[in-house]
Amino acid sequence: MLLDYVPAWLGPLLLATGLILVVVTFGSFSLAGESRSFTLTGVMLLCAFVGGGLMLVPFYMRRTYIFAAGLLLAGRWIEGVAATRLVSKIVRFVSGTGSGSLSATIRRRFRRAAIIVGVLLIAGWAAVWVLVIGPVVVSQTYDLTLIWTLLVGLLSIFGLGFKFSSVDSRIYSVEPRFIPMIIGLILSVTGAQLYNFELFEQVLSAGAVEVSISALDPILLLAGNGIYIFGYYWSARRRLQEFK
Repeated sequence: MLLDYVPAWLGPLLLATGLILVVVTFGSFSLAGESRSFTLTGVMLLCAFVGGGLMLVPFYMRRTYIFAAGLLLAGRWIEGVAATRLVSKIVRFVSGTGSGSLSATIRRRFRRAAIIVGVLLIAGWAAVWVLVIGPVVVSQTYDLTLIWTLLVGLLSIFGLGFKFSSVDSRIYSVEPRFIPMIIGLILSVTGAQLYNFELFEQVLSAGAVEVSISALDPILLLAGNGIYIFGYYWSARRRLQEFK
């Protein structure tokens, strides 16, 4: 990302919130026995999860970029795996083993496209407002960057939600206890997307706009594409093996 996202605290906040949801969800599993009663062992395990999470807070504050980089790569893996959904649909259509209604699939995709187009239209009108009427928050440059930040964040949240539902159709019948963990993962990956890397950062001024380039930006771009391809290949092989 050449332009830093604003406000700068938004990415780390979403990242931390998502990680907390994931940790708390895993910790709650220790309390969910068959009788759904609170046992001494469950309480001890929950305390261990919370204690371990609290111990990581200082490390997170000093090395947030490590969490952000890792979750960015995890997001690329999710995208690669979800992309193979199209492969299985084509194979099922050709082989005549497809399940479910084609019209239902079209309606679902139309709803997703309508949501994305709606977000883009709102962001576009907001940008036009700032350019024509003037700044609303701080300055014209800041407001346009803020609109871009919110656009990227919303598209990331909706996109990841759609991709999770595309990884496996069984996601629609997922147990309720796993939902907070999925939401936490979506928020944390979105937070990583909005994180401004500052490792060996070079800032260049181009008029009223500052362009910043971090040493991690090109590395994560290359590594993310590699993980995307690997995730796509791994998932495609598994899906194709189902038809053998």
